[in-house]
Amino acid sequence: MRPSASSHGLSWQSRWLGPLRGLSRGRTRKRPLTLLLLAMALSPAAASASWGPSHCSASVHCYATASREITRFGGVLASVDFVDTTGVEIYSYCRATNEQWISFPGAGRNPNTEWIETGQSLGCPYYDNAAHPFYAEKLHGLYKEHLAEGTFPLNSYNHFVLYDLNVNGLWRIYWQCCEVGSYGGGWPAYLTEQEAGIEVATETRPHTWGRQEVAASDGGAWTAWNGIEYERFPGICMQQNVETPTAEGNIMWGTLGGPPNEECA
Repeated sequence: MRPSASSHGLSWQSRWLGPLRGLSRGRTRKRPLTLLLLAMALSPAAASASWGPSHCSASVHCYATASREITRFGGVLASVDFVDTTGVEIYSYCRATNEQWISFPGAGRNPNTEWIETGQSLGCPYYDNAAHPFYAEKLHGLYKEHLAEGTFPLNSYNHFVLYDLNVNGLWRIYWQCCEVGSYGGGWPAYLTEQEAGIEVATETRPHTWGRQEVAASDGGAWTAWNGIEYERFPGICMQQNVETPTAEGNIMWGTLGGPPNEECA
């Protein structure tokens, strides 16, 4: 959540989103890449290298995330993730993502197998050390993804919103100023789990750093996440975002720590 959101109720984000209306981990989640990337992974040219204490690779995904399960509160209608990727160098197949996920355990949906996500992707198929926005869903065993050719700036908080505007299970995706897509036809109306952070699926250790500020809405003002569970795979660094250290869900991450080339245990 950007600093203004905590002190001004419906902050500037809501001017383009419209007034929100509606209501008055420790878990390893394997998220597949696109069908194109899966085909590449199965090709003879794809190597099977790994790195770090967790043996991260293109097929073994590693994470540093903050998440919360909010079924007891009845869920929320909107989730926002401000993502600031402050540096990136991807040296090998395939990619890292800085993103948020929403899921619906309160409606009996398994968050390990069904979710919606959006954020920015670093690495294949472009390998330009730039942040390409994307959104994706996995529903009924089928994974769908849209990855943009265009890029968002590094060293800037880019914001991504997932919002059920009409409380009907149609989840709209917003990047920065605008709605860019939606997923519907089978989703519940209220999300009951939020998760955000970094996911890495590369054959060799990338150099990437970033931070996030996250929030939710139950139909009114944006509020910070609380009741957080943290997940961190050895080899990826994670700490509270120094810009907003009192907000539990706001974290920083990186694939290297301290003095040059120091790994995180």
